[in-house]
Amino acid sequence: MQTINSRITDIESHLDKTPDTSHDIWYVQQKMTDIEDRSRRNNLKIIGHLEQIEKDDMLGFVTNLIPTLINITVTVPLEFQRAHCISSRTSDRSTNPRHTLACCLRHQQARQIITVARKHGPYAYDKEKKQVIITADFSAPTNLKKKQFLHLRSRLKKRDIKYGLLEPPTVIVTFQGKTKENFDLHNLESFLNDLDNKDSEMEQKSSSPPRIKEPSTSTTPDDADQEE
Repeated sequence: MQTINSRITDIESHLDKTPDTSHDIWYVQQKMTDIEDRSRRNNLKIIGHLEQIEKDDMLGFVTNLIPTLINITVTVPLEFQRAHCISSRTSDRSTNPRHTLACCLRHQQARQIITVARKHGPYAYDKEKKQVIITADFSAPTNLKKKQFLHLRSRLKKRDIKYGLLEPPTVIVTFQGKTKENFDLHNLESFLNDLDNKDSEMEQKSSSPPRIKEPSTSTTPDDADQEE
């Protein structure tokens, strides 16, 4: 029994000396996400076109579709390495067609297409005016961060604060003439919460009634003489 207790004590002391690796795990996760996003940086995600419209030649369809929709100036021909559909969770592909991924041969052309498509918005490409969206392709953690930013964006607009979303997802904010960079979503939410708390404190101070100074009840020696 004494041997068991000593071994348990040794194990507990060893666990106490084990360093905290949470930051290292977080750092490795961030690096893995960054590597995955970099591997996707030449990709274009095409959303909204009809199923089977490519007629067994997805690469040819994309090669013809992109120049037709987007008017960009290129010094070399626009080329794609590969193109394929992404598997969908829904079985009804008539109403929910699959997305298409197309990999550009040149990164500069991919960025140029994404920049023009972001400013333009959805494109109408057929007789039925089917809406097609062309956007960048990101990893799942990055897409999650972008979705989390949406509810913070409305709060920034409400306060008329200029902002920008960089890649990888970090926020740049201009407030009171000063630009702050490298905001992650947690720090940005804390920043907005601090502003809300300051506003609520100011509202409480302005709404509270002013204090009325009560007259003094103490009597002076002269008043006492007059009463006598």
